[in-house]
Amino acid sequence: GRLPAGLEGPRAPSSEESRSTTGGMARWPGSLVRPLRSGLSIARGSIGGSSGGGGGDSGGSSKGGGSIFDRLLGAPAKPDPFYVRYCPALSWEDRVLGFLACLVIGYALTITSLFSYTALIHGNPAPFALRYSLGNLLAICSTAFLMGPQAQIKSMLEPQRFYATTVYLGAIVATLVSALVLRMPSLVVCCICVQFLAMLWYGLSFIPYGRKILGRMASWLFGL
Repeated sequence: GRLPAGLEGPRAPSSEESRSTTGGMARWPGSLVRPLRSGLSIARGSIGGSSGGGGGDSGGSSKGGGSIFDRLLGAPAKPDPFYVRYCPALSWEDRVLGFLACLVIGYALTITSLFSYTALIHGNPAPFALRYSLGNLLAICSTAFLMGPQAQIKSMLEPQRFYATTVYLGAIVATLVSALVLRMPSLVVCCICVQFLAMLWYGLSFIPYGRKILGRMASWLFGL
């Protein structure tokens, strides 16, 4: 009842062969296995620590900086730059909220400055000038939340907006000096008018043909 020799299935190893194989694995040099295990455990701990702090490299950097290889080699952790500590990356929702907050507060200060117009007439131009100038600054800086401060400065210094930006910032400084130092209401009113015209000219640069349309309307009104 036995099968031919070529059709027999795989032969189960004998007990002696099993003991010899197990003994060979047991006699594997421990000096080669232990360093490998320790290195894997260190790598797992480093990766787990960097990813468990809030998602990938951002969690590890928020706890003191330094890459995984620096921690594996025992190098001292490098402190994060100041812009990472004090100016964290904002989400789109945070940018929109910052833009709306600055815009609303700026326009509120500009509108409420009109309530100090009586004090301006009676020789106290400081409240009117401070509210109006600060409101305009907040309104124009609100777009920095959407496009970033660096892009905002580059946009303000572009050739088509450079003169409007220079006149606008100079008018703000002149308004504050006229109100706080010179205390001349008439000069404050003139500087605020320059502020308004410069900001209007600056804003029209973002509208296609806005400046040309305003120029034609002014020439039609004044018969130029």
